[in-house]
Amino acid sequence: MAPAFIAKDASETWSLLVQFWRGQNLDVGEDYLSDSEVPVPALPGEKVRMHTTIRVERGLPCPNGGGTCVEARMRSTPDPQDVARMAKRLVGDLGLPVAQVEQAVGEMSADMEAVLVAEPGRLVPHRLEKTRMMSVRPGPGAPEDAKPIEGKDVTVWIFTYAAAAPR
Repeated sequence: MAPAFIAKDASETWSLLVQFWRGQNLDVGEDYLSDSEVPVPALPGEKVRMHTTIRVERGLPCPNGGGTCVEARMRSTPDPQDVARMAKRLVGDLGLPVAQVEQAVGEMSADMEAVLVAEPGRLVPHRLEKTRMMSVRPGPGAPEDAKPIEGKDVTVWIFTYAAAAPR
């Protein structure tokens, strides 16, 4: 099951980047912005607004001498009001005292950043790094010794290709 999950995660991340890029010439150093709504699997019927920025950072040689590649960076951030609304619903669904939890929990974030190295003309990927970052800050009703909770998960895919057969 793990290889299928890994392939699905890589495919979904790749699709996010490619749908942004398809049919456009992205200029190096320019920010391209997009807003979308995506479903929240843990909360059926809920959607979160995502704010996405993509930027082609630079040109660089492709790994393994494959010509010229570009490095593109995409950052997706959920709307803070949507995050708060969904957290409140989740707390309620779990049967916890919503008012107490709202006072104990402060600002929350769950961002995703992907860095892609690809051939720009054919969108052939060579490297894809996906980082998920999460943080929860203590709220005004949290105990004095409460500390922020932070987490980070990094996944890197390296793509290699067999040499083309001679013609």
